[in-house]
Amino acid sequence: MASIGMAATPLDRVHRGRVVVIAGPDGSGKSTLAAALAAALAEHRKARRFHSRIGVLPAREAARRVTTTPQAQTGYPRWLAAIKVTYLALDHLVGWALVVRPFVRSGGWVIFERGWSDLVVDPSRYRLPSGGKLPERLGRLLPRADMTVILEAPATVIHERKNELSVEEIERQMAVWRSLTHRDPTALRLDAAAATETNVRAILAATDRARARWLTLPPGRPRVSIPVESRRAAVAGLRVYQPVTTYALALWGATTVVAGSGALRVLGDSPAPIIQEVLAEHMPPGGTLAVRHSRRADRAVALLLDRNGRPVAAAKVALDPPGRAKLEREVTGLTRVAARLAPPLSAPALLRVEPGLLLFEPVAWRVRVRPWMLPVDVAEGVGRLHRRADAAAHGVSGPGHGDLAPWNIFRTNAGWCIFDWEEASEAAPDFEDPFHYLVQAHALLGRPRTADLLAGVRGARGRSSVRRPLLAYADAAGLDRASIPGAFVAYLERSRAALRPNRSDRRRGIAARDRLLEAMRTGR
Repeated sequence: MASIGMAATPLDRVHRGRVVVIAGPDGSGKSTLAAALAAALAEHRKARRFHSRIGVLPAREAARRVTTTPQAQTGYPRWLAAIKVTYLALDHLVGWALVVRPFVRSGGWVIFERGWSDLVVDPSRYRLPSGGKLPERLGRLLPRADMTVILEAPATVIHERKNELSVEEIERQMAVWRSLTHRDPTALRLDAAAATETNVRAILAATDRARARWLTLPPGRPRVSIPVESRRAAVAGLRVYQPVTTYALALWGATTVVAGSGALRVLGDSPAPIIQEVLAEHMPPGGTLAVRHSRRADRAVALLLDRNGRPVAAAKVALDPPGRAKLEREVTGLTRVAARLAPPLSAPALLRVEPGLLLFEPVAWRVRVRPWMLPVDVAEGVGRLHRRADAAAHGVSGPGHGDLAPWNIFRTNAGWCIFDWEEASEAAPDFEDPFHYLVQAHALLGRPRTADLLAGVRGARGRSSVRRPLLAYADAAGLDRASIPGAFVAYLERSRAALRPNRSDRRRGIAARDRLLEAMRTGR
């Protein structure tokens, strides 16, 4: 067992040790994995294992007794539970200072089974009342592990191994673990049903990658994580994000200059999200990656870089069922709709399709200073895409992208590359794509301004930045120019009804559509 993963993970060359928490419901195999990990480390490192608490402070004799059904014990009253949780937190804090930190600094690994968050996930095990907030609040003040490994498997599989917990309780605990770690970049989810050797290798490989340095930008509201070990990787990593606002463009440009100087090396201390685990087998030898964060930690866009900082692939990752369904729709849109694009428009070339993962050829895009302007050749190109010879005869509309927006088109030396085809349709409403682009830019970027947008739709002179692309689309699609105002109202009503006010950008989109609809109806 001592040789597992060690050839690929040169732990002997890194002085500092690691703190790893192995968590999961009873029966998920925590003890087995902890023992195997300690054995794999034995050839190169010292390792210490702790079951739940460090145990520097004394414990009652009753608490030392082993029980196979700890959840069945009588719970403490809330006042006594608060004292216990506070005492355990003090034990953890003192133990970390006196035992864990010196051991890790000497190069050793500390392996916790369960860890502090187990008090939040399974309070009845510790005779604590459910719903208490104190364990979670104190946990935010305690030192954190370098990695938290969550063992997951179908609840029925875990229940067959150890049936002290019901299937429903196992499912609940796994759901809580996911909610606690869904934004934790140190979290590593492993299949509890996989071979122990496989999971040990995954932990060692992930730890090896976590030693690399990343910088997350902007502070306070992360959008990207870029590698900063080398200048080339840092500069190339910034290409994972296309800035479309003035603030983002200024920050992006300044960071590119600083990254090119190599100064970012001293700042990087944040690991990239655990999305990298999905991409591990696709990484080039010695390579790294940059990540564009989504609102959800289990979705991301990544740029894979080789050892010289050259992009070799772009990836879209979605680990949740709705996200995976979106990727499946994108494959359909790429193959059925995007394949009909003609130069100067193109779509990213697919390299690989897996459940929850799409790999594309990287696109060398150029910065756009005025991204809110719909390029005339883009409008003309999507108009040609929309045009169908049989449309009039059969009463159907033509294909469309469905989500054309400033952040979904990229300017290249050869033309324009259009991304994100999950909303593509073979029968899109007329003018859907140019209207969506202009309204989304108006609502979220503040340009074109209301007066300019309305004048362009109504055909007023002097508003060519809006009017020209609309006319180019209409002519290329074979549509009547006079139908533009009516089609615009229909788009506003249709898209307004489809928006849910559950996010700030959607609320802004609703408000903008309401203003535009009112102006179109009143003629102002």
